[in-house]
Amino acid sequence: MSAGNAVVLARLLAGPDDRVETWPTVLFGAGLLTSIGLVVLSLIRATGVLVTPRASRETFTDARDLPPGLVFNDSDTVRELRTFDDFKAVVRAQDYPAMLEAAQVELWIGIRQHRHRYQRLRAAAQVLRWAAVVFLVSLAGYVVTVLVETA
Repeated sequence: MSAGNAVVLARLLAGPDDRVETWPTVLFGAGLLTSIGLVVLSLIRATGVLVTPRASRETFTDARDLPPGLVFNDSDTVRELRTFDDFKAVVRAQDYPAMLEAAQVELWIGIRQHRHRYQRLRAAAQVLRWAAVVFLVSLAGYVVTVLVETA
């Protein structure tokens, strides 16, 4: 998508086409710039799904008061247990109800996080879809204008 935008925009910026009036060139150039902006916005949103600025417990307010999911949650485990011996001791000391609760906490947060990321990725894909539509409309409009002007 970006390559197509770049090629067409470079052609438009290469200089005025004697066959086409200035206003169609400006109009289609604006369309291409819009498409480029939408591609960039889509990339920003998509990468935001992978790189989150806040921890899950900060993102989901109902998860803030949940107990740590030691052994099942990497952030909780690393924050609470400094050495392998600490980790091993917690694993050995956990009884079934404590282990079940920790697993449930992690599963709950994981489900919420997965849903949150899926919704954000879906929004990024929708922006990319609009970028494709704007690109195709701009390109088709420019091609039709050139064909009409040369005929």
